[in-house]
Amino acid sequence: MANGVASPEATGGAGTIFEYRVAALAMSRLLRGAHPPVGPHRPIVGVALQQRVAGSLLDDVVMRAGSTDLSTIIEFQVKKTLSVTGSSTELVSVLGQAMETWQSRAHDLESGRLILGVAAGGPEDELKDLAQLSSMARSHHTSASFRLLLSEHVTRRQLRSRFEHVVTALTEAASLTQRTEAEIQAHRVLSRLHVWTVDPSEDGRDWRQGLDDARALAHAGGMTADDLLGKLAQLAQSIGPHAGNMDADAIRASFRSKFAVDLSATAPPPHGITINARHEGSGSMIVGQTMTFHGLTINTHIPGNPPTSGA
Repeated sequence: MANGVASPEATGGAGTIFEYRVAALAMSRLLRGAHPPVGPHRPIVGVALQQRVAGSLLDDVVMRAGSTDLSTIIEFQVKKTLSVTGSSTELVSVLGQAMETWQSRAHDLESGRLILGVAAGGPEDELKDLAQLSSMARSHHTSASFRLLLSEHVTRRQLRSRFEHVVTALTEAASLTQRTEAEIQAHRVLSRLHVWTVDPSEDGRDWRQGLDDARALAHAGGMTADDLLGKLAQLAQSIGPHAGNMDADAIRASFRSKFAVDLSATAPPPHGITINARHEGSGSMIVGQTMTFHGLTINTHIPGNPPTSGA
């Protein structure tokens, strides 16, 4: 506490701030027509927050990718940290919600219309193992063949141990009593789970990458990339409590009314290049990206830079 003001960490708000910054990165991708960070290989066309009211159990950030009539939904549970151990209450909660989703929306998961996601800041090594297990599970349509892959001398011990943590957490989440059933459910959950290891802190890897990616869009709107992402986080904070669901046009409209910023403008075209060529003597003269010349002097001038010359 400084000057009588408690920090977000002390009041339990840091996780919420983390979530809104993750949502800002998702909205930036939506505005740029980019793909989700994991999962669908199609551009994002909608971002929604806190979608428990719409039946999503992993509901913190929901991205819709593809077209209106042929889309894939990826539902993220966002955690500042997610320890992938059998005793982790956060992992028990996430896996329990994933299992409930399988029970209530199996057709959507089996058809690929719906996939599940976790977005967490760390621990990176544990999340990397979880992501690898999920990738392996997607390559097997049965639990039995997946389990063979996790045999000794086939898969490294650390990954096999991580799978045991997942089975333990899932057993706790679903109150399972049979080991075989727990393994079957672990395969089902992992086969539709995608892991986004994300660092949206001010100096975090993903935030800084987001600044670079959003620079052209921000410039077209007359602001810095940091301003753009910051305002997207503010927008997420304002719509989150209302289970906001927005497409790119809705975000642009909100920026116009809320921040007096026009995001519909396109980035200015690059400066043209003026080439002055003087042909002296015989021979061919071709001016372009590839030049063949004989007895030719070229003066190239880019506006704002001193002229350069070459012969």
